[in-house]
Order: sequence, then structure tokens, then C-alpha cells
Amino acid sequence: MILKSAISKRYFIIPKWDLKKFLLLFFLSLISCDLTNKIEKEDEKYIAKGNFGELEISKTKLDSIISFLPFWRLSDFKSIEPKQINAVQILKKYIEKNNQNNEHFLIVEIIEEEDSKLTFYLDHIDTFVYWYHIERDNAIPVTGNPTGINGYYTVDLKTDSVSVSYLQ
Repeated sequence: MILKSAISKRYFIIPKWDLKKFLLLFFLSLISCDLTNKIEKEDEKYIAKGNFGELEISKTKLDSIISFLPFWRLSDFKSIEPKQINAVQILKKYIEKNNQNNEHFLIVEIIEEEDSKLTFYLDHIDTFVYWYHIERDNAIPVTGNPTGINGYYTVDLKTDSVSVSYLQ
């Protein structure tokens, strides 16, 4: 096989066997890098803790479950309404003060009560890990709020305060 260099107008002769070997090694290295990345990500585990005890799930499986839900992650929430943006910022600060991670909450519903109040129904991702294990193992679910932190979070924009009504 003859390759022509565009810069120096020289010709390089590369035997076909060497080119095949090079391409084979190149594709094998690409495949092995891709597989190691998948294995490393699959090995990462998320541990859900709640009234149900501790349950493990791979982070890739959890991400795939969450990606198909019609909810917003609290940490990724975007809106064109300034009122909602301000309320979410107050809610994030409240959750951080209570030693929780904003990335672990999903906004299921937003209810506008008054001009200065917004209520958010939040679910914790541990709930979805719990239901994943219930469905996978055909177990009998625990009644009530499996994580203890799912519920309605009402944000008062005038006072920058949050009141919570947890599910029973």
C-alpha cells in the first residue's frame, strides 16, 4: 500500500501486513479501554439507607432508572420563572443545612399556593432504589415513607424559610 504525504509530497510504502496489524491493535486498544471504563463504572455502588435497612445498587443502574422518570433532579432544576428559581435555591440551602445532598432529591411536583409560597413534593433517590429491590425480589413492601424524608417542602419566599410535611 502506498500513502502520499500531503506536506512533503513524498511517498511512503507501508506493507499491508503491518497496516492490518496496526489497525487490529488500534481497535483492540479502543475496545479494551471502553470495557475497562464500563467495568469501573459498574463497580461503583450506591448504598441506600432508610427504614428498610441498607440496599446496594450500581450507579449505572440507578442513573438509568432515574433518567426514565418524568421528574427533575433538584440539583439540575431549570426554570424561566424567577420565583421557582429563588424557591429552589432556598430549598437547596435548607437541604444542605440538614446534612443531605441536593443531588439525591427529585422534584415530583410543584404546587403554587400563594404569591410568596411554593410547595415542592420531593422524593429521595433511596426510594427508587428501595422499589427497584422490591420489584426485583418480589418482596412485600413496607408501608409508609421508606426513607423518612419524602414529603411536601413549602418554601416561603418572603421569609426565606422552609416548612416540611413528611409523608407517613
